[in-house]
Amino acid sequence: MGSSQLENHRIWSTTLEDGRTITSQAFDPYFEIMATPAAPGRTIQGNTLKEQMDEHWKFRSGFPEDSDPASLSDEGIVRLAGEAMNLRQDALVAQGKLWRDHKGLVRSRLGMASTLGDGEHLAHTDLIALDPVHAAQGG
Repeated sequence: MGSSQLENHRIWSTTLEDGRTITSQAFDPYFEIMATPAAPGRTIQGNTLKEQMDEHWKFRSGFPEDSDPASLSDEGIVRLAGEAMNLRQDALVAQGKLWRDHKGLVRSRLGMASTLGDGEHLAHTDLIALDPVHAAQGG
């Protein structure tokens, strides 16, 4: 990954009126791999913010629903950072792609982990150990 890619490693999200949140992430397949019907995801390219934004809007154009203006409120942003991430994790646990350990961390099953890329990525993610997000509680 080049330095311009690291500097522009952005996440673009749009919440639709039907409650789905579509997410594009530059140069990282996380949201595409972790996609669910309620949270479609896509990996995008683009070395500038404009190129990345254009890529996200191309992805967004595949969804006819209007964007939810309430998602831009403080409460909407907190929901996206907390509850929406937890719902994505819960859906993947229900699908059997992830599992919750005795500490409540969400971990990847081997088949899911193998889709995440090279061994270096897997080593530093510990097969995707994700702590449930509690943004609304400040932690």
